Amino acid sequence: MRNVIPLIILTGFFFFLGKQAVYPGLHSSHRSTDSEYFNMAYLPPIHEPHFPVSGQCAGCHDADTEGIANVDADGNDVNVFDQWAASIMGQSAKDPYWRAKVRHETHNLPVHADAIENKCTSCHAPAGHYQAFFSGIATYGLNEMYNDSLGLDGVSCGACHQISRENFGTTFSGNITYDTNRVIYGPYPFPLEGPMRDFVGFTPKFSEHITASEACAPCHTLATTVFDPEGQPTNQVFVEQATYHEWLNSSFAQNQVTCQTCHMPYIEDSVIIASGYEGLEKRFPYALHTFSGANTMMLGMMKSFGDSLDIDVADSMFQKSILSTRGLLQRAVQIEVLPAWLEKDSVVIPLRIVNRAGHKFPSGYPSRRAWLEISVSDENGMQLIHSGSIRDDFSLAHLDIPYESHYDTIRNDGQVQVYEGVMVDLEDQFTTVLDKGARYIKDNRIPPTGFLSSHPVADTARIEGKARQDANFNFGDGTEGSGTDDIFIKVPSTTSRLTIDVKMQYQSIPPEWLQELFSVEGYAEIDLFKWMYDSIQPVPELVTQVMDTIDLSTTSTGSTLQTPDQLIVFPNPASAGQMLIFRKQKEPFASIRRIMIFDIHGTPLFDRMNPSSTLQVPEDLVPGMYILRVMDSTGRIYVKKLIIQDDQ
Repeated sequence: MRNVIPLIILTGFFFFLGKQAVYPGLHSSHRSTDSEYFNMAYLPPIHEPHFPVSGQCAGCHDADTEGIANVDADGNDVNVFDQWAASIMGQSAKDPYWRAKVRHETHNLPVHADAIENKCTSCHAPAGHYQAFFSGIATYGLNEMYNDSLGLDGVSCGACHQISRENFGTTFSGNITYDTNRVIYGPYPFPLEGPMRDFVGFTPKFSEHITASEACAPCHTLATTVFDPEGQPTNQVFVEQATYHEWLNSSFAQNQVTCQTCHMPYIEDSVIIASGYEGLEKRFPYALHTFSGANTMMLGMMKSFGDSLDIDVADSMFQKSILSTRGLLQRAVQIEVLPAWLEKDSVVIPLRIVNRAGHKFPSGYPSRRAWLEISVSDENGMQLIHSGSIRDDFSLAHLDIPYESHYDTIRNDGQVQVYEGVMVDLEDQFTTVLDKGARYIKDNRIPPTGFLSSHPVADTARIEGKARQDANFNFGDGTEGSGTDDIFIKVPSTTSRLTIDVKMQYQSIPPEWLQELFSVEGYAEIDLFKWMYDSIQPVPELVTQVMDTIDLSTTSTGSTLQTPDQLIVFPNPASAGQMLIFRKQKEPFASIRRIMIFDIHGTPLFDRMNPSSTLQVPEDLVPGMYILRVMDSTGRIYVKKLIIQDDQ
């Protein structure tokens, strides 16, 4: 025994000298608690962990007390650990709504509870879930996660940085392929391997794949098994969330604007990315790990109830995360008020809603909705219409049950343009239970630019409901993929001047969506979330707002948008056999040289040369969407969407 003690001391002495010799720049920025994380790498585990706990990464990637690393050119702290910890990604396993909803799902399908929880943790607690899988554990649910530091780490550092290039971008619904060789992939060539390998037990490796949108694919496209009314699984699959595929079917993907470009924005400065080692090379570009999305309500709830959720993050960091999220949300949509016109005894005010995000707006979890709050007043201040107002409990006034239809024209307060996905079960009954969802009966979430019905993945994120028959939805000036919705406000022309105020409002969890959840009793997770929800003010987020004044004395008479070169086709929608009328707005109409009709895949179905300014719709066209291609006598070509409806 007398020989053992000196040996331990001597081994520790040479261990310390070795660190100093290899890493001479080691300084005091490592906190005293960091040694606990470092020591974890040297303890022989029963099952070797395939993922680091985020605290192990914090030793180098947290705030640098010396102010050397993890700061921008102005000395502002931009460390990845604190930003991640105050994000939805960092707290995904502690999200109180997610926990409550998992219990809600298993309550409705108790026989399949283990499978449901196992699927849910694969994305909200991936490191814990896959560590259990690699250790031979069949299912990993909430109870296992509650007692597992890896699971409670949420979407942790390793959960993203250990994603393999194998099967990259081809697996979804929480099926993630991980590299189990204890490597950490990063975006910078020639990483300094020693500190991370020796302190944490993982080796950093360069690979550009970690910066690609495909890294987000496994959890941001989710397909679930459809269950019948008796709770038995069917052969059907419901694509509940398809944010990755929405991006894939967009101009963002075509132009290589990745998910990370918006949700992990680069700063202009070069940054030393690890504290404790003087002389490290600065890295550029540097991506902030804010992971901003749109859910300010949940971030605020985590900030307010951190103690109840066992979240140890400074309020100031959550506040920064909320502001960053709100900023991204406010850049997502643009509203334009287009020139109005008089139509008999009414004024028609056209609006153009432009989606500037790289996926549908809103996207993701089906509870999320956005809507237009529209107010039009006369010159005396009398309100002619107020569509989209909210009640004291922040529910939508005048909302139809079980859901509001999609509109092309808003004429009164009872018509509200709500952009949302609405699920129904196999019996076409509205449901908020994900595992009962069989299809979307309505999906008028505004597509991104470049979104085409002919794209190979279009079936995963289709436009559904009346928006499919809306000739002004995702068709700007007759071209599909505009990422816009033109909507018309129609009010009486009883005054000489109008004031219009349009707001785009957003809710991540509307009060109406929670009614079914809160009807379930006896679960701690549901009770806790209800208490938190009832304790806050779930005020909608204002995405954007536009105000304008309309002088009716200068407004022209017409029947469509005041675009000089616009081709007008009406009626649209039309029925097979019905007469279409072609004309132009304002400009003299050149005679038509040729009219062609194509299906949505580009197959020509009809071709006529030198027709008149009218055309009878071919009798053999079945109800659906078609593309009109019209050439006038000057050689100018116009493309319009034509909807053929069932005349029954």
